Amino acid sequence: LTPINFGGLVSLEILTLYGNKFSGHFPDTLLNCSKLKWLDLSENQFSGELPKFDVLDQNFLRWHGPNLLQVLSIASNNFGGSIPSFIWKLPALQVLDLSFNVFTGVLPQDLSGLRTYKLPPDIMTRILATTISLRKGEFTVEYTYVLNALMSIDVSGNQLTGKLPAELGTLLGIRFLFMGDNNFEGSIPFELGELPELSDLDLSRNQLSGPIPVSLSRLRLSYLNLSLNRLCGPIPVVDSFDTRFFQSFLPGNPKLCGDSINKTCESSNFSCGGDLHPDPVSTVSERADSWNLYFHGVSMTAFAIGASVGFATVIGLITMVPTLRSRFLFPRERRTMDHAESDYGLFRRPS
Repeated sequence: LTPINFGGLVSLEILTLYGNKFSGHFPDTLLNCSKLKWLDLSENQFSGELPKFDVLDQNFLRWHGPNLLQVLSIASNNFGGSIPSFIWKLPALQVLDLSFNVFTGVLPQDLSGLRTYKLPPDIMTRILATTISLRKGEFTVEYTYVLNALMSIDVSGNQLTGKLPAELGTLLGIRFLFMGDNNFEGSIPFELGELPELSDLDLSRNQLSGPIPVSLSRLRLSYLNLSLNRLCGPIPVVDSFDTRFFQSFLPGNPKLCGDSINKTCESSNFSCGGDLHPDPVSTVSERADSWNLYFHGVSMTAFAIGASVGFATVIGLITMVPTLRSRFLFPRERRTMDHAESDYGLFRRPS
């Protein structure tokens, strides 16, 4: 695709090249398509680094780029290097899926450029109805969906490091946040508990340490995965958080305690003082076996709850907005996926 000059396609709004065998580098000229709203290059064989598209108009001191882009999915390729800073400045972005590549480096602490994520969904006015697929475990469900009800970030399955940005807590409209299977460290930001719309949170398989923030118990989560980290101390009990998600903390996290996991917190072995970094699961095969045990034990329940909540949310939106009453949320296909593929992700269309 690299030799193609996409910049000449001045009216291009949606480009979906999902699930082919395209290879080579990211076509830089795509970022010159000023009307592009939807870009899906996922599940191909692209490689190399993404372009550093930070172009500043010195005359007007404003940033030029694909400012209308609402959906960017480049999952399941071989893109590497650091995530370009322009991605965190896309003002209209609603869905970002960078999962299962080989991105390295840290996430920026400043996420102020993601302006749409900061808007509560009830004041959103832009609507982009399209067909997308959501994958949970072995299943893919395809929906004709109103995009306003789906605001998400998925960077899982990369090699990202550093601390989770506290400013994630300012993305008020986000519903899905998947950051598992990286090398994030430090504590879970208390600010994540300030996200009123968050329904699915996955921070599993990182190097996170410290206690689980009590603020997470205030969230109306339908899916939570904190397993295979180095968390410690008592599991919050507010609003039955410990029993609602008791299987979300294991395996891993040997220094967590609480009645829900049959470990009394009276012992100093579960204190967050001293060594916050117990040995992680030692081998890749052991990690995989532990994850399979966890996933089959809890994710189907979480999926059923999440699907129900999501369905009710979108149907409510359709009912309340007259212009949407003719639209339908209709699952068209559900099929078993190959276990050799990734465990989870935002965009996984049936092949």
